[in-house]
Amino acid sequence: MQITHILRRASAARSWRAVVAEAVAVALVSTLGAQMAVPLPWTPVPVTLQVFCVLASGAVLGWRAAALGELAYLAAGAAGAPVFAGLRGGLPVLFGPTGGYLVGFVPAAAIAGVACARGGMARALVGCAAAALAIHACGVAWLHMGMGMTWQSAMAAGSAPFVAVDAAKVVAAAVVARATTTSVQPR
Repeated sequence: MQITHILRRASAARSWRAVVAEAVAVALVSTLGAQMAVPLPWTPVPVTLQVFCVLASGAVLGWRAAALGELAYLAAGAAGAPVFAGLRGGLPVLFGPTGGYLVGFVPAAAIAGVACARGGMARALVGCAAAALAIHACGVAWLHMGMGMTWQSAMAAGSAPFVAVDAAKVVAAAVVARATTTSVQPR
């Protein structure tokens, strides 16, 4: 009985260490995705690879590691580390035009992770689309409530320009989700 208890504790500790290591990897991947940014002249929000990174990390690593990684990413950025687009960091970025999108990465990673845990390509597509919608919803809501834009202006500047490119990211993340083995997805 005691050996079983010891083995269970060792397994749980190893599992926790794996989740933390994966979360650190997610934060690093989000940082890299943020640096691949294309500014658009008509919106304060750049096109980045972050949406793909968030969706794929949730789909491949599961909701725990992905959401924890995005929280770590936000914490590092809030503390001033240059992890956000353009190698910027600090609270002004989180309270600026892109803040809502950044905060939306946490629930999006969890949504993608839960949705892609089981099922086929259709479930992965729907889950990744729902996760991308969460990012858009948080971003547009922040542009309206935090930046003082009208709902119409917030949608026009913060969502409409990104729908097509984010749809491609949804498909790519769903393909990655289905291409990975289920043994990679700790839930």
